[in-house]
Amino acid sequence: MSDLSNDPLAISQVREAYDRLMSAFASADTDEYFECFHENASFVFPGEAVLDSRAAYRSTWSRWEREGVRFTDVVAHDVRIHVVGAAAVVTHLIETTVEADGETSVDRERESIVFCKVDGRWLAIHEHLSPEET
Repeated sequence: MSDLSNDPLAISQVREAYDRLMSAFASADTDEYFECFHENASFVFPGEAVLDSRAAYRSTWSRWEREGVRFTDVVAHDVRIHVVGAAAVVTHLIETTVEADGETSVDRERESIVFCKVDGRWLAIHEHLSPEET
């Protein structure tokens, strides 16, 4: 069994990949956002079936847009990065501002994003959102 890495370079590279993903989401740059995920990534979101590919997520995202759902901001708190070899887990608490049906709300959720180093690049391979327990 491998210990969690303290390698500052790996942690920095994962943080950069994470920041890129979060920035693309916050700025509604969907092309950049989806490029942050491996094509075979999986996704678990409240109220949705498990999505087993980036294409399936993109299709779900398109449905949300057709339904009038817009994500207008995201703020992350308590970001933690754990690297083990060529894999990393990022956990955080996020507050996502959502517009739907003319209403604006803020969802508070716990999220885990698993990254894997593929051809020298850190890509997200799994994302799991859960409502924050109060």
